[in-house]
Amino acid sequence: MEKNILGEKIKDLRIGKGYSQDHLSNLAQLSLRTVQRIENGETEARGDTLNRLAKALEVSIDELMGIKLSTGNNNGYLALINISGLACMFVSFPLLGILLPVILRLAKKGKIADIDDQVKTIINFQITWTLLGLGVFMLLMMNIAFFHVPIFHGLGGLGAAEVMLLIPILIFITNAVQVLINAARIWMHKEVKYWPVIRFIK
Repeated sequence: MEKNILGEKIKDLRIGKGYSQDHLSNLAQLSLRTVQRIENGETEARGDTLNRLAKALEVSIDELMGIKLSTGNNNGYLALINISGLACMFVSFPLLGILLPVILRLAKKGKIADIDDQVKTIINFQITWTLLGLGVFMLLMMNIAFFHVPIFHGLGGLGAAEVMLLIPILIFITNAVQVLINAARIWMHKEVKYWPVIRFIK
């Protein structure tokens, strides 16, 4: 953001509140000369100075910088974040279903409302299903190796190998259906609903 634009924004907010430069400097605990230089575009407010001015003017830093969180026009991007959780299905790398939503979130951080909630939901969902799939696979392997419990009887004559191949496919399909349904719900401005979800990230 250009220095003079930020300075003008601060000046407009200050005047709108009826503050003098001296009063603003006292509220922000900055020197009067610093406030004057920022408003005149002679220097740029950054870091702690920007935080102090935002607090004194009772606005968020995003508002002070002229950045507005968008809501209604980015449902497509939020839906994409949900769909990105399916990436792991195409490269057989479960962590990609967690990493890709995070990368997409960072690309729009601070620019889309509710994006953090969406990312947390999809990550929690993908972690839950990854652990579920691994847990089922390990139980089946342990049963085959040690216990030999006939849990496959009555499954249409399928053997252990067929069942072990079928279970992850069913898990993937269930995962994909929920993700796609929720992507559509986001597009239609509806609340997402995932099940089961363990809240690893709050």
